[in-house]
Amino acid sequence: MAFELAARLQAEIEALTWITQEQKVFQPGGDDATAYGYADGLLLQLDMRAGRLDGWRIQPARPGAAAPLVAASPPQWRAFAQRNADLAVALRTSSE
Repeated sequence: MAFELAARLQAEIEALTWITQEQKVFQPGGDDATAYGYADGLLLQLDMRAGRLDGWRIQPARPGAAAPLVAASPPQWRAFAQRNADLAVALRTSSE
């Protein structure tokens, strides 16, 4: 019984942590922008409107074509876009 209680408490702690952590898809007072992330042949495009994530697209791309887009991405969105491009590759790999 103690293990079950501990597991429930741990789940609630994790849920509370998730709810209270920093928002990742909103920049207060943000502008319209497009950010790119690239990983293993996939180019991820994130579209922001008024600082909020508004849409996304994934397409195959070569490193040379992706590099200038990634470099031109707004600095405040680069790490977020890259993490999600890496996640897209991981999800693609796990479903193959």
